Amino acid sequence: MEKKTSHYFVYVGHSTSTKNKLQEEFSNYLNSLEGTLIKAKKIQDLKLEIILKSLELSKKHSRCTPLTITFSDLYRKNGFYINGFYFLTFQILNAYDSN
Repeated sequence: MEKKTSHYFVYVGHSTSTKNKLQEEFSNYLNSLEGTLIKAKKIQDLKLEIILKSLELSKKHSRCTPLTITFSDLYRKNGFYINGFYFLTFQILNAYDSN
């Protein structure tokens, strides 16, 4: 029987230089989430919060190319990774998995 995920953990890995103020501010926002532990039933809320923040910052920095953020399952199905922002490794991982 497969163990059901109860919590997820936000992991921020390596990063490269951002190209503009929009990317820099969004990168800072994602870094502020590092280490956040979230209940599995709230994972969609976190994803929506991240997408809404990207839209807010894209509007604020309208001269920059807007961010288009989506999420995909990790290969091992033990979490999610962010698409549309390629300067930072940002993953939402099963908190009790042997990542």
